[in-house]
Amino acid sequence: MQDQIDEEQGGGKSVREIDIEGSQLRVRTQHGTELSRFSTEIAALVFPYAEEPYNLSESGLKRRFQMKSLIASLFLVFWSAGLSAQGTVPLKRAPIPPAKSAAKRILQPATVSGYVFALTAGGDIKPARMAKVYLFYAGPAEKPASGLVEKSPTIFAADEFKRKVLNGEDNVKTSEADEPYLKDLTKCHDTLVYVYQWAIKETLHWGNDNQLITQFVFGDTDEDGRFEITIPPQDQKDMTFESTPSKTAFAPGVYLIAVSGSAGYNDAVWIDEVIVKPGETVKVKLAAPTKACLKSSSE
Repeated sequence: MQDQIDEEQGGGKSVREIDIEGSQLRVRTQHGTELSRFSTEIAALVFPYAEEPYNLSESGLKRRFQMKSLIASLFLVFWSAGLSAQGTVPLKRAPIPPAKSAAKRILQPATVSGYVFALTAGGDIKPARMAKVYLFYAGPAEKPASGLVEKSPTIFAADEFKRKVLNGEDNVKTSEADEPYLKDLTKCHDTLVYVYQWAIKETLHWGNDNQLITQFVFGDTDEDGRFEITIPPQDQKDMTFESTPSKTAFAPGVYLIAVSGSAGYNDAVWIDEVIVKPGETVKVKLAAPTKACLKSSSE
């Protein structure tokens, strides 16, 4: 539907068309030329007024100017409202790429090989055949800088082993005080069994209970008293060898070696320490037992 308003313009006529259903106001001159004035999504408003010739008087011009100003003001109001109804289009921001995680540093495993034996009074070598070998992690090889004190020092497997050794010694002393008639051989075996062997078992339990099995490795000597242990063990494929020990990672550093077995006619235990570095093969020789006792006749 269209309304037409004729206007005299300089002796000619032009027709202003307002499309009520649409949104465009057009001006068509007497020569047939069509000019587009504006476009909006809001239906055009029609302000009918009586058709009258131009009044060149001051009041006529003022009246016509006020009418046009009113129409322009209303158009701006409704046009602004239409934009608000459409809403603002949010700016599309480029997605922020995720931060690249630091590459996981996996160190090469190390190998510890050794020879365990005892020397008799006559100088004979008695190898520790089929003995049990344990490596307990004691901490990093590098010492902390001077003046650096940890607020909560970490307890490693070697620390737990040493603690159990002290507890075992106290228990044995208490037991011997109640039984002063015990023979020296019995006391010696009590120390082997209830101090060192007990400390080894308790340290293994401690590691299992606290999910710290990566802080100890164990193996066996052969018939010649020799052993070779890879850290991490080759049969534990899911374990890695990194700079810091965790539930799934072994670490280079200082390891306490504890060997429990026999050499010749003696039951014995060997205790020592070794520094393990990534990718290296470390060789150790344990020739002096920490504690050795002559085998009893019952064995």
